[in-house]
Amino acid sequence: MLRDHTHTVTPSSSQPPVSRETPACDCLPRVERIIADHQRAHIERAIAARPGDVTPVVLSDRELQVVAALAGGLSTHAVAAVLYLSQATVKTHAMRIHRKLGVRNRAELVAWAVRNGVG
Repeated sequence: MLRDHTHTVTPSSSQPPVSRETPACDCLPRVERIIADHQRAHIERAIAARPGDVTPVVLSDRELQVVAALAGGLSTHAVAAVLYLSQATVKTHAMRIHRKLGVRNRAELVAWAVRNGVG
């Protein structure tokens, strides 16, 4: 079911928000930039918080793209379209992300993304 409101995927106010109607070719470069910045910041925060005692969770670039898109409110179908993946692949990435992060559902995944500045 499509909602009428826009789902923001990027924090930048200089660009229009990404919506379900935004062409995938416009979304991917923006999502990749956000992911690279957030992954680097997340790892640095984890190491700085407890040096020598933390093994940071490292998600692949594709997994971070999936997290950012899901945290932005996109459905599995929309994530698949934006990232040029099948829905089954998106579901597999989501399952692996859940396992790596120790989250049980999409709500916990979105909460993790918000706490860690992804999406």
